[in-house]
Amino acid sequence: MEYDEQFKLNFEKFKIKYKEYFTNNKIPSEEFLSWFIGFVEGEGSFIIDGRNNLQLVISQGMHDINILNIIKEELGFGRVIKQGKRTYRYIVEQKKLLELIILIFNGNMIFPTRIKRFKLFLEVFNKKAIKGKIILKPIELKQFNKLPSLDNQWLSGLIDSEGCFYVSLSKLNNNFRFSFLLSQKGIDNLPIFSKILLLLKSGFIREHHKKGNYEFIITSLKSIYNSNLFYYLDKYNLKTMKYYSYLLWKKIGNDIKNKQHLDPAFNRLKLIEEIKLVNYIKKQL
Repeated sequence: MEYDEQFKLNFEKFKIKYKEYFTNNKIPSEEFLSWFIGFVEGEGSFIIDGRNNLQLVISQGMHDINILNIIKEELGFGRVIKQGKRTYRYIVEQKKLLELIILIFNGNMIFPTRIKRFKLFLEVFNKKAIKGKIILKPIELKQFNKLPSLDNQWLSGLIDSEGCFYVSLSKLNNNFRFSFLLSQKGIDNLPIFSKILLLLKSGFIREHHKKGNYEFIITSLKSIYNSNLFYYLDKYNLKTMKYYSYLLWKKIGNDIKNKQHLDPAFNRLKLIEEIKLVNYIKKQL
């Protein structure tokens, strides 16, 4: 699948500045950077404190601290710290490193609510860039015209942060539920969910019981198999623990699709245990 060049994520300015600051480092791949943007749009925060100090912060539970270390290793900068008993954070706060972060996201973000916050973050950064011991050039705000695509890893990053794979099997009969959910806060983001729906060719959008939150959801096994979800996630693998949840969820889907749960010779108890494991992995994230 090819998409319009005007919507292609652009990392050229980041690459130039990265090579200037990290001469001996390998420049992060565009595949990783695309995933990183999607993941941050789901899990990250562009923080401006009361003194206008700036931070990029990504928080994860202890069961997925590995993804924070992967981000640090891939980018070649930032810190991973413990924050509470079960929470860890990846943090970027130095001026030159924030400059690199801004160059990654500038013009490449997709969700309107996240873009709005980024614009404020950039505005404060530009005021601070020309002050202090380290003087940097202000960064011109780029136009944001990007849309989701099945030809890069942005959606994979978003699913790693906000996606959910769910399956259940009744103990009383052969009824089952098999679904995929993707959540996001803010009514302004609904057009992006609509675009994701068109790309995946299945699902619907609904308001969550928590006001101001919305879900894109595919609710049946048939709908998921008729969608582009398996095609996309098999091409652009997830990077968090959700990758293992996805693989098991897909295997269970195949078992149910092949009606193995109806076969007396099939180990139904094993299937139920696998279903519990999918949902257990989900709860740990």
